[in-house]
Amino acid sequence: MYKKEAIEKLNITVDKIDEMIFNIIKLPDRERKRFATLITLSCKKYNINPKIMVSIIKVESDFKQKAVSHTGDFSVAQINYKVWVKRFKQLDRKPLDFERLKEDDAYAIFRMGEILAELKKYHEKGDPYWFARYHSNTPVFKKKYIVNLERNLKKIEHYKDDYIAFLPDYETIASLR
Repeated sequence: MYKKEAIEKLNITVDKIDEMIFNIIKLPDRERKRFATLITLSCKKYNINPKIMVSIIKVESDFKQKAVSHTGDFSVAQINYKVWVKRFKQLDRKPLDFERLKEDDAYAIFRMGEILAELKKYHEKGDPYWFARYHSNTPVFKKKYIVNLERNLKKIEHYKDDYIAFLPDYETIASLR
């Protein structure tokens, strides 16, 4: 694929994800576009439907960049540091950097993609709402979370599920500078 064509496909996808975000929250254009770009890249790298990631971020942090919860979740992605630092160690993955998680949206969104990919790998076949495990594995909490996710997913359901498939591979995208 030629560089020009790859850039064009990337821009089209980012624009669609930007529209998705716009449909669930009003953010300044530049901020929304930045999030759309990060979500596009993370979803492509980890093969996650962007509608899922957009909906989770809306529920978890309302797209607030330095959000912190009372349960120890940090960043726009609201990653529970204590849970995932242990899990990444068990999986022999790159450690989770606490300071970077709090300060760097790109880092947080890419680690979120990695977490979602892990949840998808282990739970997608037996659980149509595997992605709700991002919040909790406890059935009562998961059920409440699904209601919140569905509210956002409903607002963006008319968008295709395959925008990420339309893109060249992640390595090609990452090399576009």
